[in-house]
Amino acid sequence: MLDSRSPLYRAARFLSAVGHPLATSAFMIGATCFRFLDRSTAIGLLGVLVLCVIGPITWWNLRGVQKGRYSDFDISRRQDRETMYPIMVLLPLIGSVILWAADQPKVLYAGMLSASLMGLVAFFVNRRIKISLHAAFCFFFAVGSAALAWAWVAPLTVFAILVAASRWMVGRHVWSELVLGTLLGSAVGLSLLGVLGVV
Repeated sequence: MLDSRSPLYRAARFLSAVGHPLATSAFMIGATCFRFLDRSTAIGLLGVLVLCVIGPITWWNLRGVQKGRYSDFDISRRQDRETMYPIMVLLPLIGSVILWAADQPKVLYAGMLSASLMGLVAFFVNRRIKISLHAAFCFFFAVGSAALAWAWVAPLTVFAILVAASRWMVGRHVWSELVLGTLLGSAVGLSLLGVLGVV
């Protein structure tokens, strides 16, 4: 872990915040909506998904911090994640069902279902080790972005590597947790591409 007063530590904190799963999820949902839907539909659907999926999870985490249930917004203590994972799994699952029922593009509901599956795997793994969700989601989006445009894969992979490194620099994860997150996110991303027929 770096000295908290160093510029590198501050840069790592910034990258860690930008690479938070909720922030990257909102960005990728928006990018997907605008890639596959007309502008007005994309704006409306993005608003609904942020309000119904991203918003409640954000509120849950903030409320947990305020009540002292969680030590921080990232929910860094492994034992605290036991109460966070169910909502993280359930809301994207419900979102994917609604998107499927509303006949939205497959990439949207399959992507949401993939995020739910990733949370479920992380939940079971959490009994032994705290997997890095920052790494998992960043690498999931890096690999899965091929469904939007292959040109996105390289820059998002570099971003994912930097975010994973930042998590180690700020002392939130050890390397084994980051490697597991990287493997999980990459595997689920590849599975998504397979379901979508991209690879």
